[in-house]
Amino acid sequence: PSFRPSVTLRCHRNSTTVLFAEARRHVTATSHSSCTTARSISCLARRMGGEGCAGFKGLSSLVAGTRVCGQPSRCERVRVMTGAQHHTERAQREDNLTHVQLTWVEKKIEYWIRFGKVAQEQILDRRRRTDSFKPDTVFAFVRWASNDHGTILSRIDIVRAVRRSEALQTLPFVRPGGDILLTAKGWPTVERVLQIIDAIEALDIAPTDVDPDHWRHIHHRIAAGVEPRIYTPTHHRAVLLRRRVGS
Repeated sequence: PSFRPSVTLRCHRNSTTVLFAEARRHVTATSHSSCTTARSISCLARRMGGEGCAGFKGLSSLVAGTRVCGQPSRCERVRVMTGAQHHTERAQREDNLTHVQLTWVEKKIEYWIRFGKVAQEQILDRRRRTDSFKPDTVFAFVRWASNDHGTILSRIDIVRAVRRSEALQTLPFVRPGGDILLTAKGWPTVERVLQIIDAIEALDIAPTDVDPDHWRHIHHRIAAGVEPRIYTPTHHRAVLLRRRVGS
């Protein structure tokens, strides 16, 4: 089957990083091979001149040894993506949503959303999906993983989705990132945070509507080994009135 690979190359010329994009072309398993891509890269290097050729030294042979038909190569210097993957990643970069990749392998890898209003959901396969959140949405991202020796990862992050113009913090499996309100590591601490979330829901309050400053308060109190204050309906009503006045 044919696809349109996008090959991006990075080299240094006069201490300046220059990005070269190889022209997309149809490549088929029957009529073209990876050598075709390697020859086109060599021609691009010659057009750049001597310094450009030096930056591409050994790159053609690297591409020639890379399988371009079938699964994309995992080479660090050359990245080949199919057209569908390219357009999907580009669309996610251009929208204003925060995307969280979730994985569920029973008793091995369990990444899930504890609460949060999902704007979009994309099923990748039977074990993976992507949940997307609108700006200012607060969600809880739980990650747990284990191996033959026991638990190797136990963590919960409560994050506020941000707009593209806002400052953000990076977080694994969250694109592009967000405003991290709370982070808890280790199962005893994660379990305590989950109990606090259950207590808030018992008051008939949606955790995603809780005052973001309260999640920050819980983060600092737990980190200091101090019991956090209880979130009350009176506090929540004051938060809702403040939001109404602010809007």
